[in-house]
Amino acid sequence: MNNKGGRTLIIRYVLSLMAIALMGAMSSLFGDRSIIYPPAAALVVGLIIADRRPWTVSLRSAPWLLTVAAIAGTALELWLHDYPVIAMASAFVIAVAILIIGRATLFPVIATCLLPIVLHSPSLVYPVAVLTVSTLCVALSRIAVAMGWRSAVSQSSRHHHRLTASRLRHWMIIGVGLLPIIAVAEYSHLTALIAPPLMVVFVTLCQPGNRLRRQPRRIIVTTALTAACGTMGRIIFFDRMSLPLYIALTITVALALMAMKLTHLTMPPLAAVSLIPFVIHAASASFPLLAVIGEFYLILCSRIDVRKIVLARPLLSRAA
Repeated sequence: MNNKGGRTLIIRYVLSLMAIALMGAMSSLFGDRSIIYPPAAALVVGLIIADRRPWTVSLRSAPWLLTVAAIAGTALELWLHDYPVIAMASAFVIAVAILIIGRATLFPVIATCLLPIVLHSPSLVYPVAVLTVSTLCVALSRIAVAMGWRSAVSQSSRHHHRLTASRLRHWMIIGVGLLPIIAVAEYSHLTALIAPPLMVVFVTLCQPGNRLRRQPRRIIVTTALTAACGTMGRIIFFDRMSLPLYIALTITVALALMAMKLTHLTMPPLAAVSLIPFVIHAASASFPLLAVIGEFYLILCSRIDVRKIVLARPLLSRAA
């Protein structure tokens, strides 16, 4: 990397950490923990740090897609509080519908919709926080592009734009893969097993042609490291050292970004994993282990060739 490239990358990291610090400052100012929005870490990686935007989405529509998902997730938690598995299944279906209608592959929409249900936190402030934080991330992304610090090119995903029977079956199979671990996590009260960013990693790996599916060890190691950064940030920096929230969040995400740099895996949802301990009511040192167990199960599911299942069904029908 030349000197100019190195300087622009540093600037992008600084802008990203500024967004996280501002989110922490807003949470402290208003005294509301629901303002902490873990997918913000994924957004700063995907929209600011990464050389290419990993999602197909209009920057103008991104905050609104995320906000609609936040409203839907909050409503489901309010209406179906006593039926969390049904609520999460419904949230997944709604999030997929939002992506299809919006012709986007902005997979943090899924985490955004699931988060209030997983955390059992139906705060009406949450959708406002999502709109505010996501708009801030988009604004910083536009600044980075306008100043020449980052390319405006995004990943091409034309197959996501067509609603076909095989595509619907594809999403259905992904949903079926999620149901067992959702049920186990809910009835065993182990929230970390289904941290929403882990589900986004799963959805990402299940997309046709995704090469990261061939690197399960790297994903597991990076998950463990970012989860450990989150646990350290919450328990040591925030709870024990009593650092201001905006400083604790910034240090935590900075460490998670360093971990991803160390493993050479810049995957947006893994950055979001580091912020989950800050929104769990009782942070535990077991979070990294549980996150790895959940990720391991989801990676196993993702290694099933969905396309073969989808294509085999019509063949079996004709054979019968």
